[in-house]
Amino acid sequence: MAGNNPKPPKGYRKTKQRRNDYNNNSNERGDADEATTQAAAALAAIETRPEDEADLLETETHNVSSFPTYRRMVGEMIKWWEAHYPDAYALFVYELSDNEKNDRRLHYYNATHDLRYDLLSPVWVQRFISSAKKWKDAAKTIQYAFDTPRKYHDAILKCASVTKYDLPLSYRPAMTSFLDNLKIEKNVAKGNCQLDEGEADPISIGLFTQICVWAIEAGTLVGIFIWAFAVLQWNIIGRTVNVDPLGFHNIRKSQHDSIIITYDNNKMDKKGEKVSPKNCYANPTKPETCIALALGVYLCVNQSRFNRVSDKLFQGDGTKKGSASGAFSKALKKLINSGRNKDAAQNEERERIVNEHCRIGHFHPHGFRKGAATHVTTCTMEPPPIPSVLMRGEWTIGKVLEVYWKYSMVGDTYTGRCLAGFNPDMLGFGILPPHFTAGTENEYIKEGMRLCFGNIIDHFGGTGIEGTLLLLLASIVYHIDTFLLPHIANNKNHVFLNIPLLAKPELVEKLEELVTLEPAGAVMQATGVPRACTLMEDVSKMYRAVEGYQDEIRDFKATLPTIIKNAIEDKATESGQVTATFVMDRLNEAFKGVTEKWDEAIESTISRLGFTPGGNGNGVLGAAGEVPPAQSVEGARGLSLYTSYKYQDPNAKGRNKNRTDWDVQHIPMH
Repeated sequence: MAGNNPKPPKGYRKTKQRRNDYNNNSNERGDADEATTQAAAALAAIETRPEDEADLLETETHNVSSFPTYRRMVGEMIKWWEAHYPDAYALFVYELSDNEKNDRRLHYYNATHDLRYDLLSPVWVQRFISSAKKWKDAAKTIQYAFDTPRKYHDAILKCASVTKYDLPLSYRPAMTSFLDNLKIEKNVAKGNCQLDEGEADPISIGLFTQICVWAIEAGTLVGIFIWAFAVLQWNIIGRTVNVDPLGFHNIRKSQHDSIIITYDNNKMDKKGEKVSPKNCYANPTKPETCIALALGVYLCVNQSRFNRVSDKLFQGDGTKKGSASGAFSKALKKLINSGRNKDAAQNEERERIVNEHCRIGHFHPHGFRKGAATHVTTCTMEPPPIPSVLMRGEWTIGKVLEVYWKYSMVGDTYTGRCLAGFNPDMLGFGILPPHFTAGTENEYIKEGMRLCFGNIIDHFGGTGIEGTLLLLLASIVYHIDTFLLPHIANNKNHVFLNIPLLAKPELVEKLEELVTLEPAGAVMQATGVPRACTLMEDVSKMYRAVEGYQDEIRDFKATLPTIIKNAIEDKATESGQVTATFVMDRLNEAFKGVTEKWDEAIESTISRLGFTPGGNGNGVLGAAGEVPPAQSVEGARGLSLYTSYKYQDPNAKGRNKNRTDWDVQHIPMH
């Protein structure tokens, strides 16, 4: 009977309903999945245009520029395994098909074989590193430095990332532990003088300056190339590969007194999302290392090269990236070793100077980057902010700090001035670059720009380079008499003779009248100058004013008897009576005439410094640096009579029982 049927268990109806709902949904999902599959198949069958496929392939082939090196390293490992472990080679090495070789997205270049990365046990890579890449010179027991074998591990990681075979999960942890042990092994070898340390030693600012002098004295186009390249690398704290691709679109003039250089990308940021502008400053007191003069002369004597499509400063059309940096490295070494056959004494002297600053075998262009970073952080007891230095060198500062520490123009401008060779502990830190008091509307400036940079302006005027070129021309004009012409006098074949401006002395004379180091309104103002430097300048002015005051007083004391004597004689000549009042009046008039102008000068300087004798009541010390004396009660109207202290309430209860931060209320005196 229906009435005798047992009661369904609790939740039965709900569970059954859920099961029915799930089955219905499953049927619906099955129908949807089938429709999706059919749609996907239909889309895949659509024939795409060849030009669209070519454009897509071009985008997908962009990757790290070091991929050819990584492929070469993997190929080197494959050959080693084939020679020493043919059984293992047969298991995890395979020959590439023609389609794989031709697929530019896989970056195989000239490779013929690749790895089954999913079958690659880390121990095989470790054996290669510990054996094949241990000894650079086995006979002399000299080992490779750590970075050399470590890069083979990087090659495995990068090449595996573009294939269909994933590395085993155990690969990375095992290699991390192995590389830690490898570091210890290399450190032991270093202690035994068995390590080939290939890293570059820092190039100090003194050696940097000397290299610039040698490059200028060479008097050749190659010498000017070395000069401009080195000065740029120093000022941006960059790698040679950062300077290599720079073009006119990377350079612009700031609103005031600096040249701003911004990369397209860097080593760790190929997308160019985190590159920061770098303010670089001309130094008219040190023409050998002045970026405006070096770059201006380089562009001027090479302007015929820029009759082309590429706006690259150091690369030519059709040259590969890295060609200019490689040429710089070779030219720099040749400069140091120049004169071996012509002038052995000069060669020995240059090598001696270099070896005094760098270890033998460790002089390298990368030393400019290390030396500039070292100089800017240690040239003063108050160096620029470390985040500004790190951002200028495009170094990572950690994920958290990169979120919260952003680029600051103030810190970068201070960094730029220190790199330019200015000393913040000495006067003149805020000196302006040579600049014109007029613009290109002036006929003489316009003619000078056409002579020196006309070809560049015609081809790349739209990149915003004109403002920078104007600043470079001003530096050339400023240094003609004191720097350029003396070098020409010492070398009749010097490349400075190719500066077309020098062929028109009348124009040079007109331009020299328009060049100044003084501020030109709101357009040319000093940036990157900390308050301490401006105070130093003001204190120096006050000191000179006091010195002048002292000189006037000495002269006055020396001439005072003569003044009084002449006044008495004049009075006697007029048959007047010489009285004490008359003498004092004459004395006061003479004293006032001497001291009044110096009193005004000193008072204005003190006012500009913000000093108030005895303190200003706001915590500012007096001119002598002493704490102002305590005020009397009569003079303390409106001030607190008692000092602050803490009080604990003995009757406090609950959460306030142990509090000791009860501030005593001060009652002002009225």
